[in-house]
Amino acid sequence: MRYIKLIACRVMLREVSLVTATSDTIVDVTWLPWGLHDKIGELNAYLQREIDSVNSGLDPHTTYPPAGRDFEAIVCGYGLCSNGTVGLKSTKYPLVIPRAHDCITLFLGSKEKYRKEFDENPGTYWYSAGWAESGSELSKEELRNSQYLLYVEQYGEELAEEMADMFSDMMVHYSQLGLIKWPEFAEVPFMKDADVYARQYASEQSWDFKEFKGDSTLMRDMLGGNWDDERFIVIKPGYEPAPSYDDAILKSVES
Repeated sequence: MRYIKLIACRVMLREVSLVTATSDTIVDVTWLPWGLHDKIGELNAYLQREIDSVNSGLDPHTTYPPAGRDFEAIVCGYGLCSNGTVGLKSTKYPLVIPRAHDCITLFLGSKEKYRKEFDENPGTYWYSAGWAESGSELSKEELRNSQYLLYVEQYGEELAEEMADMFSDMMVHYSQLGLIKWPEFAEVPFMKDADVYARQYASEQSWDFKEFKGDSTLMRDMLGGNWDDERFIVIKPGYEPAPSYDDAILKSVES
């Protein structure tokens, strides 16, 4: 039986819980707050702190280890995620990262389906049940103002104004909300609630609404240790992930 450490965004709690409940792998999970990828550098800092803490054997969120066994690897439940995983280092365990741009790939089931849906459905604001539970959806003006406050803290008022305007321009290009549903959750009450919430938010933003069938395969293989090179990158100690700027998404480089 395999034993891994998973560090993941809370937006995936429902999906990860389903997979771990039916997996032969022992998965020790640490949840990070939703929305860290929206703050430049913050996701990377959170991940590195948690990795360092696990390596030290002193992480308060981690069980060390059942039956005297050690982790086979630390799995990051993130993709490239606005470069949030770039430069991460582990001194003790291999780091496993899915070859994905973000969590949407994990919900859809493959980077190929991700590319297909993005090409065929431009202007889609992607959504899952976890977004309804973990995030707070705001109006366009509220979103713009919240981003402005974040940018002020990091870049000062003058640059923050320009960056917030750019963010607002990006939001204008959305025309559709796409709700990803795993078949396993079809009759579960929380998924029905998420559907109502997503439709309401789409209406408030004057967007169309569309359902997309998700697939648990990629997440099951991520947590089951089926880490083929086509879909996952395994970063050994002494190396770190870097963007590859091609279909592989990530590559391993020496630290």
